[in-house]
Amino acid sequence: MINGAYGHVFKTAFQPYLRVPFAGYFSEALVENILGTDAHLAVNFLQYCMKSRPATTALRLNSTYFGSPVMKELWGDDYINIFMDMYYHHIGKTERDSENYLRLFQELNAHDSSHLLHTIQHPTLLISGMQDFCTPSYLMKEMNKKMVNSVHYADFWSTHATLFENPEFILKHTDEFLKSDTSIKTRVLRSSSTAFVAVQSTSAPPAEE
Repeated sequence: MINGAYGHVFKTAFQPYLRVPFAGYFSEALVENILGTDAHLAVNFLQYCMKSRPATTALRLNSTYFGSPVMKELWGDDYINIFMDMYYHHIGKTERDSENYLRLFQELNAHDSSHLLHTIQHPTLLISGMQDFCTPSYLMKEMNKKMVNSVHYADFWSTHATLFENPEFILKHTDEFLKSDTSIKTRVLRSSSTAFVAVQSTSAPPAEE
């Protein structure tokens, strides 16, 4: 899991280093009022975010001073802006798209799986960004404490797009995780379209030639 959370995302939104009492109510009320007032307002709000990019300032600063050499080589020095343009391409296009996008956050805020984390038995790799304003790194630290077979790595400079900001960091720890003894003790196989079964493995799979 990369840059994730276990639920109630508004409670910690825009609080990257610690929880601020009652701050979460502002994000919740903002989205609720936008959706409850006029669908056209949702379009204007998202288009403003796309043009001014207030939420991506940290992303662009990080990419300038601590950007990924691999991504700069592939996409150029402006790769973060290219990524954000691709990400926001359809969100503010129609009222329906904008409304659905904001309702997505309401659904994430209504969801909470913290009481189930201790039941997850299979090996899990958790990666977070220390400067993440959307799903703060401390959420994944809390998940790691509750999960019985997980490991957590936090990239100090990345925000909510660690995969693009520092893919080298992710690839390094993913490779180590997949090669570790812990990660191959239990494998999860799909038994149907919605069901999975845990299979014990006594040895690592054969290396590809």
